[in-house]
Amino acid sequence: MKLNKKMIGIVALSSVLISGTLLTNDAFAANATKTLKAVYSNIKLVYNGQTISSSSGQEPFMVNGTTYVPIRMAGEALGKSLVWDGTNKIVNISDTSSSDAQVIEMLRNQITDLNNQLNSVKNELTTANSTIASKDSTITSLQSEINSLKKDGNNGSLSRLEDDLNDDHEDDYSLDASISLSGDKDDISITIKVDESTWNNLSSSRQKTFLQDISDDIRREFRDAKIDGTVKNKKSSKLTTFSVSRSGTLSIGSSSSSVPSQSTMLSQLRRDYSTYRGIPLSIQLDVDKDREEVRVEVYIVKKDWDDLSSSYQTKILSSMLNDLEREYPDYDIEGYVYDDNTKSRLDRQTR
Repeated sequence: MKLNKKMIGIVALSSVLISGTLLTNDAFAANATKTLKAVYSNIKLVYNGQTISSSSGQEPFMVNGTTYVPIRMAGEALGKSLVWDGTNKIVNISDTSSSDAQVIEMLRNQITDLNNQLNSVKNELTTANSTIASKDSTITSLQSEINSLKKDGNNGSLSRLEDDLNDDHEDDYSLDASISLSGDKDDISITIKVDESTWNNLSSSRQKTFLQDISDDIRREFRDAKIDGTVKNKKSSKLTTFSVSRSGTLSIGSSSSSVPSQSTMLSQLRRDYSTYRGIPLSIQLDVDKDREEVRVEVYIVKKDWDDLSSSYQTKILSSMLNDLEREYPDYDIEGYVYDDNTKSRLDRQTR
């Protein structure tokens, strides 16, 4: 170390006290004895900020303005081993345990400790990841079980409702009705088998009341359900069909002949609305007579849409939906406006 070499150099250039004998510069030239006047002024030796203690008779002193430090005191402070060879008049200085080696060993121990800590953290992380994976698997399994239970619950609810409907309506109007349900909470299909002659002898109002009562019981359990039903004779031949919209409106009989076809209605919409306040519109229409649903889609250039006031924007769909509602009074109707370029939705209305 540079500091050690500098310190040793300073000590080597000064006179040395060994075994109580003071060696001066003249002593190195020949064997001689010289009496000196030493001044002790409580001089301290400080190494790396730490004061080195000295024994009596071995403390630093001054001679003619020069400070002398006992070489043994300085050597031990620097971690050196000192041996006096009296025969040959030689001071042997050698390293004891190297301070560099001590530092290296200390650092190695620290590295080993840090590696052990790192391995411990890695093990903990592996365990944590394993635990998380296990929990994720458990959550997935539980979610699947919940979905299964929900499905079973819906099926179970339909099954219980089916039993209740048969108990409550089997003998209505002496129809000997047999009722079966299928579907889910949003869309329910119902098949009712009745005595054909008794059914045909009922007035249309009583037929409607019978079907309305059953539909109302279903909607009490599934308020937002859309109901499609078929009335059959005991040989499973269809007598009539009926449907109940999500708003609760009952329609009896096949309505396909009483409403315009999809192509006819689309032509009417395009004739009336292909240009709106000077803005060209592209119109698409889908009519599902089996499910009694209508969907209209309007495509417009976004800049043209932005140029319209909010009230005129609203009127694009509301006007079309009013026309559709007049033509399809018992249908569920949805309308959408889309950006003609990005196909992003700009408006939605329902009836």
